[in-house]
Amino acid sequence: MLGNAFAGIQVAFSDGLHVGDVVVIEGEWGRVEEVKLTNVVVRLWDDRTLILPTTYFTERPFQNWTRHETRVVGKVQIHVGHTADLEDLRMETQRLVESSPLWDRSQWVLQMVDATASSVVIEVQVSAADGPAPGTSAATSARA
Repeated sequence: MLGNAFAGIQVAFSDGLHVGDVVVIEGEWGRVEEVKLTNVVVRLWDDRTLILPTTYFTERPFQNWTRHETRVVGKVQIHVGHTADLEDLRMETQRLVESSPLWDRSQWVLQMVDATASSVVIEVQVSAADGPAPGTSAATSARA
């Protein structure tokens, strides 16, 4: 109990975690809802609630996507055949990105990142103003 209290003080003063931050914890992403002296409450992307002792954040690594700003960049990797028309793929990606209300008009890129004997790996990166954009649920934003 005392360890959790000291960890809570450390989390509060380290400036590494705030209410509203988007975090990734052991492969699950969510938004911090509460930071208490003994625990941290995180609302996961699928509306589950994860409650962790504050010692978790002093003893294990975690990702804070919004420590300094709320803007996030999502990425998707697509495996296509070697004969795929990349210009057609780029044009269709641009059409989809530009029509999305989640895109913040800041950045998007389509690039080849790997090749195997059977496919080419294309990565699409797109920026958004926030993880779950205003007016959408977290689950909708995750699918978009």
